[in-house]
Amino acid sequence: MMLFMPKTCAALLLGLLLGSAEASEAPMTSSSEQGGFAIERVVLFARHGVRPPTKSAQAMGAYSDKAWPDDQAWGAAPAELTPHGALAIAQLGRQLRHYYAQAGLLPVAGSIANQTVIWADGADQRTRETAKTFAVALNQTSSAKIGAPISVGWSEQEIDPMIDSLGAQVCKLNPDDAKKAVLAQGAVDAPELSADLAKLQTILAPQACQGGAGTCFANPNKLVATEREVKISGPLSTAATVTEAFLLEYENALPMEQVAFGRANAADIGQLLSIHEHTSNLTRRTPYIAQRRAFRLVQFILAALSEQSVSSTTPAITAQQNLILLAGHDTNLSNLAGVFGLAWQLPDQPDSTAPGTTLAFERWRNAKTGQVVVKMRVFYQGLEQVRQLLDQPLHSVELNPALCKNSSSCELDSFVSQIKSSLPNDCAQ
Repeated sequence: MMLFMPKTCAALLLGLLLGSAEASEAPMTSSSEQGGFAIERVVLFARHGVRPPTKSAQAMGAYSDKAWPDDQAWGAAPAELTPHGALAIAQLGRQLRHYYAQAGLLPVAGSIANQTVIWADGADQRTRETAKTFAVALNQTSSAKIGAPISVGWSEQEIDPMIDSLGAQVCKLNPDDAKKAVLAQGAVDAPELSADLAKLQTILAPQACQGGAGTCFANPNKLVATEREVKISGPLSTAATVTEAFLLEYENALPMEQVAFGRANAADIGQLLSIHEHTSNLTRRTPYIAQRRAFRLVQFILAALSEQSVSSTTPAITAQQNLILLAGHDTNLSNLAGVFGLAWQLPDQPDSTAPGTTLAFERWRNAKTGQVVVKMRVFYQGLEQVRQLLDQPLHSVELNPALCKNSSSCELDSFVSQIKSSLPNDCAQ
């Protein structure tokens, strides 16, 4: 596999992102206060920052009775990281550096280039730029001298197998089995969504069901499966797309007359996100799908947690590299939740995989007993924090998965063994 290792950031981006490196979150408890355990390594998977819709404003217009904000309003082309989104990611990166310095993983000051691996989905500008933004922000401390820059890497393959093992054909789906697995999670046309869909109809295209412009959500939906993906075809898919777009408009600090066409407020958007969450849980989080799409990604995470040095993975990891950050998509976060049996709700953030949401896998060791455990948590930014770029404390939710017997930590060996045994054996090894 060929790798691309660009220079970390241009001077202009650095100027945009400079800011206080000291976050104001509550202090991390010391290792002695955590029962003698000390943190050794963390693997972070972060969704990219705020972007416009992946389709043009003109294409999005087919769904609605009003025009969508254009590139100028966003400050970026469709699907690309916006300048506002980069600033929010920079804030998150500085806070993560401070958090893990307090935890004892990172030094308080100075460059961490020699102990950091950053890898991005190379297929998209938004993931590459998010990774480069993190690279600058993670190196920022109260010290005026930043030191050696952190490199960012990505695959030159059209589809990185670690980001999408289905798309890269490492794994395949059995379409019939995939459909059965999805429907076992719940009905596609969930009755509990009817009120939210009715509300969305009045916001997006009030007259569509009477022959007017836009999408009518009374039309039927269909579950479609191939060897590479499972998707919902029909208005529910459109509903999931546009409700997320409303969230992105709000978080990008667009004027309220441009957010959801001026027909919704933050509370309305939060309510409508249930549609996006529903479709995501069915088509991304369902374990049968998640285990196959995230196959290489899960293998990488397990290897990074299990070993000091990992030369068999891409990227390779040396013993001294104890902060590993991967920049990808909300789909990847949902896949990981499905594989590891995770579920979370985020206070002040209605989208559980919102821009910047970061899933952490931490390895802790007890120096006296030699016991090694894994802890998982989610870092995130609240809705208003992103919109207003508020300098708020770092938000995190500690996860207590069933895999760990609903505890905050799992024995590493047992954790790795259980997850490995859950992975499909029909994927390319």
